[in-house]
Amino acid sequence: MSSLLTSRQIDVLRLIATGHANKQIAPELSISIKTVARHRDRIETRLKKELGLRFVSEAVLTHYALAQGFIEQKYAYIPCPELTSRESDVFVRIAKGSSNKEMASEFGLSIKTIDKFRQNLRQKLQSALRIPYLSTPDIVHFAIALGRVPVLYKSPEPAAA
Repeated sequence: MSSLLTSRQIDVLRLIATGHANKQIAPELSISIKTVARHRDRIETRLKKELGLRFVSEAVLTHYALAQGFIEQKYAYIPCPELTSRESDVFVRIAKGSSNKEMASEFGLSIKTIDKFRQNLRQKLQSALRIPYLSTPDIVHFAIALGRVPVLYKSPEPAAA
């Protein structure tokens, strides 16, 4: 699977999957923001085709980078803060790549209510992880570390001879 991406695209994917924004990636790789955006578009186009998805979120990019071994798992030894059952549901759905609109439809709630659960969840996780900003990749890493979601989009294991 990973051979579909160039080495520069893998570099961009690594940085996205560790919570970097395009404007942070550009100077890190000594390329323009437009070039970062082009690489990201190409990565997303390839993953949509390869994984059969209509939309590729940061969560999907993070799962893919972890599954391919492009990045290491973070947050392995941090206990989870106490979450309400709905916050826990939202936590898992974010980590799997669901949008607020999808969660609102699934739970029969408004998007504003989902936003509020997301906001509460972010505050609790930022406090637990002791970080000033919590990105979607951080949520994915933490959910995987806690065993709430498996790493998605792993390459199939080759058949034994």
